[in-house]
Amino acid sequence: MNENITDDIRQKSEVPRSVILDFFARAAAKIDNYGTNGNWQITVTEDSFVLDELRKALLDLQHAALEETVAEYNKKQQDDGHDPKLLETVDVQLELENLGNNGMGNCDDNSGDEAELLREIKGMNDAERLALVRGVLATQWSYLDDFDVHEEEKEVLPSDIADNTVILERQDILDYFNLCVTLAKMDDFKRYLKTGAPLISPQQSGSKVYYGLSKEELERHAPENRLILVQQVILRAILGFPVLDPSIVVVEANRLLSSIPTNNIEGSKEKKFRDAYESYTAAMRLAYCACWDQDEG
Repeated sequence: MNENITDDIRQKSEVPRSVILDFFARAAAKIDNYGTNGNWQITVTEDSFVLDELRKALLDLQHAALEETVAEYNKKQQDDGHDPKLLETVDVQLELENLGNNGMGNCDDNSGDEAELLREIKGMNDAERLALVRGVLATQWSYLDDFDVHEEEKEVLPSDIADNTVILERQDILDYFNLCVTLAKMDDFKRYLKTGAPLISPQQSGSKVYYGLSKEELERHAPENRLILVQQVILRAILGFPVLDPSIVVVEANRLLSSIPTNNIEGSKEKKFRDAYESYTAAMRLAYCACWDQDEG
C-alpha cells in the first residue's frame, strides 16, 4: 500500500478521522447484534435470494450507523459551542468511497498511522461475514428436508443427475468459499463436527437457541456428513434451490482455474478467486481433520 494514502485522503477531506472510526465501530456493533432478537428482517420472493436479502439488511444497518454517527458528531459540536460547518451523511459517504477506492478496505497492513483505521475496517468486515453465515444458518436449516433422499426415491432422483444440471457462476463459487471459511472459524463449529453438538445462535436474551437439527439427530450422522449438511445449507442460500452434492463447487472451481492460460499473469479477479479457493481447501481440510481429533471432545 502507498504509505501516503492516509495523508492524501485527510488533505482532500474535511471529515474528522474520529467520525470515520466511530462509523466502523458503530456499524460493526449493529451487525454483531443482527438477528439476535430472532428477527432477520428479510423477505425472500421468487425473484430474490437469501444471501442477497441478508446483504441488503446489513447494508441498511450500515446506513443507520452512518446517520447516527453524523447526527451524534453534529450534536456534540453544537453542544460544545463550536460553529463549524456541520457534516452531512454524503460527506462521510464520499470519504468512505475514497478509502475503498484506495484499497484500504482490503489491506492487511497494520503499521503506522493506518493501524487503528485498518483494525476498525477489519472489525466491520469480519462482523459482516459472520452475520451472513448466521443468517444463512438461521433461515436455511428449515429446508433440510430438501436434501433427504430415501432409498425408495434414489432411482427417481439420484444426486448425480440432479447436480449435473447446476450452473455455478464465478461469484456463486466465491460466496460459497467465503461463507464456508467463515463458518469454519465459528467457536462451536469444531464441536459441532466432532460431537454433533448443534451450532448456537447468539441471542440478546442470553437464552440458547440452536440452528437446525437437534443433538440427537446430528449424532446419527457421521462427522463428515455433518460437514456436508452445513455445506448443503450454504449452497442452497446462494442458489435458491437444493444441491445434494456440494463437491460440485470444487469441480467447477477447478474447471475455471484450469481455463486460465499458464503463461497468463493473473489479474486481480483471478488472484482473488485462487486465494479464496486455497483458503477454502485449507479450512475444510482442517475441519475434516478436527472430526477425528482425539485431543478435544
